[in-house]
Amino acid sequence: NSGYAVGNNIGLKFLSEVDYKCIINPDVIVSDAHLIHKLIELYETLKDVAFIAPSIKHGNKVHICEAGWNLPDLLDETKTFLLLTRRRHFKNDREIIKVDCVSGSFFLGRSDIFDRLNYLDEGTFLYNEETILGYKVKKYGFSNYVATRLSYEHIGSKSINSLFNVNKKYYLLFKSKVYYWRSIRGNRLLMPLALLFLLLVNQVILVLKTICCNIWK
Repeated sequence: NSGYAVGNNIGLKFLSEVDYKCIINPDVIVSDAHLIHKLIELYETLKDVAFIAPSIKHGNKVHICEAGWNLPDLLDETKTFLLLTRRRHFKNDREIIKVDCVSGSFFLGRSDIFDRLNYLDEGTFLYNEETILGYKVKKYGFSNYVATRLSYEHIGSKSINSLFNVNKKYYLLFKSKVYYWRSIRGNRLLMPLALLFLLLVNQVILVLKTICCNIWK
């Protein structure tokens, strides 16, 4: 197991001579049998489009901010590590919303776009692949979109939770974010140091939370 990016790239490169390619995680439930066809129809109406994703649905509620978000700044990274909401909410009053990044659990794009962007960056094992891809999309002058009226259910992290505990997951998240800021964004010192500080603060929060839970029991 070499990680999300490597594994998906093997599949994406194996699918030769097709017009569209779509990544769908195994913990996704699709109720609409025509969802991919509807995504392609919307995709073909857009200019300079790289990837499109449906909205994510939990029960009867649609969560657009989980399906797409903008490239993070220091405030966003701080909220991530302090276990706070990290993505701004988008209004679903439009059929299509432009975003910087789309969720890696389900998105679709033309084969030539995957080729031009050199597929997923294999510098991470887990987490932040969508943000890196979103940065490349923006760099090449393309745009990503979320279809607000199309949706799927995402159980979320079922396989990950069975393999890694909370501390391991945050360590992998930390490594991926450092890679993004150092190797992709070129911020080699300030952001990695800030992320290290936030990781330490996060660990303290988790320890305190565990202690409080044990006391409560």
